Amino acid sequence: MGVGLAPAHLFHERAAARATPTKPLLNSLYSTALQLTCRTRSSTVFAMEARSHNPWKARLTIGLIMLGMALISLIILQMHAAIYWFFCWAMAIIDAILCIGWVMSSRNRHHYRAGILQQIFHWLGLIAVMYLLALLIDRGTVTQTEAGLFALTLLAFTLYLAGLYTDVIFTVIGITMGLMAAGMILVPSYLLLVMVPVFVIVGFFIVGTTNRQRKGDKKK
Repeated sequence: MGVGLAPAHLFHERAAARATPTKPLLNSLYSTALQLTCRTRSSTVFAMEARSHNPWKARLTIGLIMLGMALISLIILQMHAAIYWFFCWAMAIIDAILCIGWVMSSRNRHHYRAGILQQIFHWLGLIAVMYLLALLIDRGTVTQTEAGLFALTLLAFTLYLAGLYTDVIFTVIGITMGLMAAGMILVPSYLLLVMVPVFVIVGFFIVGTTNRQRKGDKKK
């Protein structure tokens, strides 16, 4: 009877001998998976932090680019008013891209998607109204010069509203462009003389605002 049981006993011992190494193997696999998970999480956090690194630089760059385009538009408006309409189209598209880019670089992660969608629909509204202006030009209802002034006013208002829920710099640039539109109507002969000092003051405001933000980031 004992002889008959010997093979089964040996079989269980061999099976146990084979199964014993699997425990360290499972522990090793678990440890490796845990390390990979931690590394992946660290990489994701690092990427998110890097994305919003030095937001004041993005703010300064975007603000100065918008202000520079507004200044160029002022010169074009004085020298080639007929083509100002086409420049307004380009300026509107570039400003939209810059605003959306600003949200992508600095928006709080919890409101990230909502902020981008808000900006997209905000600027799509401007593009839609400018398309309606293009239809009015095609029908001869307004001239390209008049449409250019309308587009400038719309762009100023769009930037002003964008700044109310994103950044005060956009609001200030919108007000500057609104003053430029008003100056073109009220004092067209002295527009450059009046607006150049305004652009200089706004430029200093943008640099000063971003400089305060940079100092605040350093203290943190």
